[in-house]
Amino acid sequence: MKKKYKEFIALLGILFLFLFRNSFNEIITILNKDFDFTNVNTFTCNDAIKENEELKKMMEFAYDTTYSYEISRVKYRDVLEFSDSFQIFKGSNDGLSKGLAVINDKGLVGILSFVDKATSKVELITNKNSQVSVKMGDAFGILKYRDHQLVVSDIASDGNVHVGDKIYTSGLANLPGNILVGVVKEVVLDSLEIEQTVIVDAAVNFNQVSYLMVVKSE
Repeated sequence: MKKKYKEFIALLGILFLFLFRNSFNEIITILNKDFDFTNVNTFTCNDAIKENEELKKMMEFAYDTTYSYEISRVKYRDVLEFSDSFQIFKGSNDGLSKGLAVINDKGLVGILSFVDKATSKVELITNKNSQVSVKMGDAFGILKYRDHQLVVSDIASDGNVHVGDKIYTSGLANLPGNILVGVVKEVVLDSLEIEQTVIVDAAVNFNQVSYLMVVKSE
């Protein structure tokens, strides 16, 4: 019985080597080459400098001095849900709670959707379920993520909105007001020319978020 078992394992090993022989050859070829660490060291150094500069900007930035802020680095970001959410290294032990606004030195990033003792989940404004009350001059609307772009809907046709106008949180809901969201990229009227939809150019580059701040209570 043991002999048959060993023979079976040996056959599996031979089959494995046969199926993946090309991959093994590539690995051996790479290992036989002199690996150049120059690019790795340069990348690591540049990356550290970039993160240090970003953190410095965060520490110097405060959109409203009447609020306190909790700075955190991004802990985890799911590649499959890249535009939906990520986790940070701060939680209820740091005074955080669900529903708080999350920003960086550019503008609104998202909202805390789940808070544990030591970590929190940030729902980005590019999440398909996100809805944020915003204002553009004297016009108000709801910021959503639709068809792979940020839009502001539910705006009356008489709202005075122009391309280039800055968009801020309205302060009418749970989030503080006057947090920069982006600028008006395009204004589109529906077929009846009754309701406007605004296409938004976001203030934040969501592909380059390493550090952020949670806006705590006053």
